[in-house]
Amino acid sequence: MKTKHTIFLIEKSPLGRYFTIAGFSGYVLDIHGICFNEVKYETLPWYISKKLYLRYIAFLEKVAIKRAAKAITVSEAMAEFIANEWKVQKDKIEIIPNGYFTSQVANIVEKGVKECKGMVTFVGILVKWANVDKIIRVANILKSEGATFYIVGEGIYNYRQELEDIARGYGLTNVVFTGSVPLNEAYEMIARSEVVLSPLDNSLSKVVCCPIKVLEYMALGKAMVLDEVSDLSKFLKEKEAAMVSDPNNEEEFAENIRLLLKYAELRKRIGGNAKRLSEDFSWEKQGQKLAKVLKEVYKEEGRI
Repeated sequence: MKTKHTIFLIEKSPLGRYFTIAGFSGYVLDIHGICFNEVKYETLPWYISKKLYLRYIAFLEKVAIKRAAKAITVSEAMAEFIANEWKVQKDKIEIIPNGYFTSQVANIVEKGVKECKGMVTFVGILVKWANVDKIIRVANILKSEGATFYIVGEGIYNYRQELEDIARGYGLTNVVFTGSVPLNEAYEMIARSEVVLSPLDNSLSKVVCCPIKVLEYMALGKAMVLDEVSDLSKFLKEKEAAMVSDPNNEEEFAENIRLLLKYAELRKRIGGNAKRLSEDFSWEKQGQKLAKVLKEVYKEEGRI
């Protein structure tokens, strides 16, 4: 009689690094991001070389992926990177984007939350790679447009304080830092907003990402302004489901916000397109894809 075994599903490549050090292999690694690229944003102790630390993290991340029976990426760009740069066999790679919880979205929709005129919102962790300082500069450009920019989330490494200092330096009264709020409250703020934002710089970790907040924006049918960096932003641009900007052009980002605030029909059309597309990105559907991959791995490894 064949003995049944289990297989590890490891969430995120940082955890995969620990399994690599311990000598594990044959697991399924669900990669949510290429993490070594984010080291450049970190504040390290003076005695640690950032260059050497980055190379060390990249090495462990690469080995963790190579030792996996299957690597699950969230985007085509991520799949291409690990295949071309880290020489991972393409038949070991599956693409399953991130998702959102339909029940949480449904709770907000049932409340019938109304939009607030001029409300523009960003939701997420306040870190340098999230490019939140760009929102403050854009708020300065649009300070005479009647828009109020809500920055929802808490920062690390005192970055929120840096952002508040930038806003004070411009003398802005149209930027509100809410700090961390419960998830339902964050969703309600998104629903009340006329425009929602996701700025990103053009770094590797952002090129390969699939931002969950953008999927949540989509599911709530919001008009979005994004930087054209990830596969998701390019997909939404093609489908006319977001206003997408050159990441190096803050004036274009600001102009897209201004247009959406000015034209309600444009907001409605873009938000409606986004909501329809979101139906393919629920966690329920992504879970079904993952279950199928795990079953295939079990068969390939001869474990069932």
